[in-house]
Amino acid sequence: MTSFWQRSALALLAVVVVSSFAAAQGPGYLGRWRPGLGRWGYSPYGIYYNQSAQRADYYLPPIYMPGELAYGPQSVKPFLGVDRNFGLGPLLDPPPAFPAVNAADVGALKLLIADQLARREGAKKEDLAAWKAKLPPSGLESRQRAMQFVAFGDARYQAQEFHSAVERYKTAQSQAPDLAEPYLRQGFARTALGQLDNAVEAFRRGLTLDPEWPRGDFRLETIYGKDRIAREMHLEVLGRTALERSDDPAPHFLLGVLLHWEGHPAVAKRMLEKAIALRPEWRAEAERFK
Repeated sequence: MTSFWQRSALALLAVVVVSSFAAAQGPGYLGRWRPGLGRWGYSPYGIYYNQSAQRADYYLPPIYMPGELAYGPQSVKPFLGVDRNFGLGPLLDPPPAFPAVNAADVGALKLLIADQLARREGAKKEDLAAWKAKLPPSGLESRQRAMQFVAFGDARYQAQEFHSAVERYKTAQSQAPDLAEPYLRQGFARTALGQLDNAVEAFRRGLTLDPEWPRGDFRLETIYGKDRIAREMHLEVLGRTALERSDDPAPHFLLGVLLHWEGHPAVAKRMLEKAIALRPEWRAEAERFK
């Protein structure tokens, strides 16, 4: 290992050698200007002489390239082996002109689609009496546990956390599938969420399990608490929806249920009769409120 003085002597010797070499080449060698290489012998473009390493290094000029060729979908296309214009057809070529459609044909097609959807929905829906007969009976302990989750859901409902309330009611339903309360509470929560068809189905199942519920001691304060504004808002939204969708039985059915518990039996009866006229298979459940 070399000592400090040895390393210093070697460095001094190197300086003397370089200085002697530069002096032998003539004045201004280290700072001599060369065409195209810059004042100090280098340039960002082309070739320059690296004086410290005594060799020629190369700089290539910059190349402009759009950013989308290096980043994004365009940069992936070369690796996939597809043409650079692949997928850009709608942007490069105008879309073809489609022939005009007859309004009568559109109306007939809508009727055909509506009929097929109605048949499909009818095939999917199970008879509620048969559904009730298949439910396993729940014991006292299961019903108590289910009512605890119903109470948890009511607390979430009062806090207007309707999604959380639905989850609690569904848990209660899993504990006691033959108990009506979880289904009926889901009807209210899904109404608040705007899931009108699911809300009607939940009410129908609850009424199938407890036909006397409309004449029971249930009160809207159980789920709304003292929040009168939320109750009025849900009624207003349902009323507006029933006006806008006069051929939809779901908002009429749900509006009738809420008006029944609000203490307006005459108006509730008209709403439920409208729902029955639009969907006769709901008659058994709707007439429970009469």
